[in-house]
Amino acid sequence: MKYLKLKKNSRLLVVGSDPVWKKNDKYFTLSPFNTFFSAFLQYFDHVSMALPFLGDKIQIKNGIAMPEDIEIVELPGFKGVIDFIRKSIWILPKLIPVLHKEIKKSDAVMVMHDDFLGLITLLQARKQKKPHLLFLGGNQVEVVRNKYTGLKRWGAIYLAHLFEKIDQYWMDHGLTVLVTGREMIERLLAPERYIYPYFTSLISDEDIIYRKPRDISSNSTNILYAGFLTENKGVHILLEAFARFREKYHTPDIKLHLAGDGYFRPKLEEICQQLKITENVIFYGFIGDKEKLKQLFREADMFVLPSKSEGIPKVLLEAMAYGVPILTTNVGGIPDIIEDGVNGLLIPPGSPGGLVKGMAKILFDAKLRQKLIDGGYHFIKEHTKEKQAKEIIEYLHRVYG
Repeated sequence: MKYLKLKKNSRLLVVGSDPVWKKNDKYFTLSPFNTFFSAFLQYFDHVSMALPFLGDKIQIKNGIAMPEDIEIVELPGFKGVIDFIRKSIWILPKLIPVLHKEIKKSDAVMVMHDDFLGLITLLQARKQKKPHLLFLGGNQVEVVRNKYTGLKRWGAIYLAHLFEKIDQYWMDHGLTVLVTGREMIERLLAPERYIYPYFTSLISDEDIIYRKPRDISSNSTNILYAGFLTENKGVHILLEAFARFREKYHTPDIKLHLAGDGYFRPKLEEICQQLKITENVIFYGFIGDKEKLKQLFREADMFVLPSKSEGIPKVLLEAMAYGVPILTTNVGGIPDIIEDGVNGLLIPPGSPGGLVKGMAKILFDAKLRQKLIDGGYHFIKEHTKEKQAKEIIEYLHRVYG
């Protein structure tokens, strides 16, 4: 199926605000979402991504390699909405002509973020009458509330509310949006709005592993967390629960592996010292090497995501793909993909006691671990990135075709 019966050599343009940089003639990013759009190459002859470019001198130790079959269009560099505002006088004169040119030669446009760059892109796409859509990845008000502090937090919250109002205005005037999470869909749903529920899977069929749970003991048990180290991820609550679990069940050698980085890491390291669990908690920092991260999943007996707020975390799909039973919270879009007792266990957020009970259930019940692994395997087989891309394209075909 070709997208909207497009002509030969059809072109898709994706515009986003997650920056890229260059090293040894290859582009890298910190955002896994930037790699999703290679799945659309089965419907378009050419896929290009217009992204802020940070240059080739930037010193970032780790990064995720961008797919080489996607063309990168370098936009003036910035990091987030606040930085965009600060540099706007310099950015806009260079940005607008590039976007105009790329949209003109494209057959369809996808916008990844509801921010100033996204707004400019949507205006240009509408003006040039190109099929276009917007990805909305969860409640951005809650995301920025936990991301920033002080005046930046209030400014970011105001902008998040503003962009949501703009989104709703455009939705009432025909804008197609892809929305992550039941809560967001319920907030935005209205007559005559084109809303498609989605979540971005980065898992391909070849990534999926079926496995039996490991034989575990107090001397070999591994618990894994992977994600940003920010307050809203609830890792500090996990540390408290982990300390309680060790003491209650006399498992002094159990290990907690934390893959990821963020502003909250120094505080988490301080908490480890206070709880006297420093030797049992391993901080890896950001892991851009997919094989290294996959190895951590393979060695894990359980994956825990104790978030206070979320969209639909891609890391839960990775845990399912790599055969790891999941313990997580019933917030945001997580219940859209995790069915309690089927492909994971759900607990309320902010509860160290709930985490302790959930950890005990999974670690001490081999049959439950296998049931959750099986449930995750069957779910992820039906939600690969290729199948997600196909469903999005079919939806757009119904809207624009």
